[in-house]
Amino acid sequence: MSKTVFLLIMIPDILLLNFFALYFPKFTREGIFFGVRIPYGFKELKEFKELEREYKRNYAISMLIPTIALILIFFFAGMNAIIKSVLLYTYLIPAAMFLNYYKIYKKVLSIKKKSNWFEGKTQVVTVSLKRREDIKNYPSKLWFVIPAILIVFNIVITILRFPYLPDKLPLHYDINGQVNRWGDKSFSHFIPIFLVQVGLFALLYLIYRLILKGKLSISPINPEKSQETNELIKIISAKLIIILAIVQQFIFVLTNLNMLLILNLNLMTSLIVALTLLTFLVIVLFAIKIYNLIKHPLKNNLDDKIIERDDDEFWKMGLFYYNPDDPSLFVEKRIGIGWDFNYAHPVGKAVAIIIILTLLSSAIFILWLPL
Repeated sequence: MSKTVFLLIMIPDILLLNFFALYFPKFTREGIFFGVRIPYGFKELKEFKELEREYKRNYAISMLIPTIALILIFFFAGMNAIIKSVLLYTYLIPAAMFLNYYKIYKKVLSIKKKSNWFEGKTQVVTVSLKRREDIKNYPSKLWFVIPAILIVFNIVITILRFPYLPDKLPLHYDINGQVNRWGDKSFSHFIPIFLVQVGLFALLYLIYRLILKGKLSISPINPEKSQETNELIKIISAKLIIILAIVQQFIFVLTNLNMLLILNLNLMTSLIVALTLLTFLVIVLFAIKIYNLIKHPLKNNLDDKIIERDDDEFWKMGLFYYNPDDPSLFVEKRIGIGWDFNYAHPVGKAVAIIIILTLLSSAIFILWLPL
């Protein structure tokens, strides 16, 4: 793979990650500011607007030197160094985002403690009695028939084509697109692709179902509008998951066709790059749509003496939900889009351990990659 092709594949991901990190605090509900529960309308105060600008400024400064270094590496280093640098850079983005977020989070907590915003007010919680599955216009699960057909197609065409393959198959290409490793013809070379296809299909279908069953966060200041907005976000998120499921399986089909010597490497690469760029565009459009849904404050229908429950104690660092008294496994994220685990739940704890171990092992692996 050439530098240019690699760059075309990675640029959308890098831009998307930086865009989300820069506007990370924006993807939150009215009444939440940097993970802290605040009274409705307070986001517009001058003090909070300045804290938001401070976060963006600090994040941009934090990523300036790594970004310049990545550009220089691309122009003057070899392909192995570029790959390692890009992988490290993708780890730096969430690290810079979290460190700068946490700094502002602590400042907002300090302001809250001094201000007594909730003193003398009745705190309320609003829940919906509507079944979580009863969402009008939620995308049908039948859409997952398409990626399922692509998986079956991949298996069937491999079975049909396999007898006509040569005794030696190309197993790996160098950065110039030349074969640098050959292997004996064996059906075992294709099994990993099938396993990954099935695994990703199952994972995305599970996410699709979890989005539907995820616990809704209903605002008491305008419950009807809040529930309507939440349901629209669920619908948009489910549509995105379906698109990703179809695109991913199509990419696997292209890869498999190349292994079966039906599709040449250059055409396969071009199609994958095109699909990656298209997927990036779709993700951005969906993110903008969701942002437009949550950016407008709800009309406050509550008495001034009533306020939404202050539940900061259950949100560690304003990000991670930890409530032993809540039997729910999945809750709506406080910041960001989608749903997360209740990490006080036994399953949530197990997932947290797996995530931490995965991040540590992958970071060590990247650091040990040869230049």
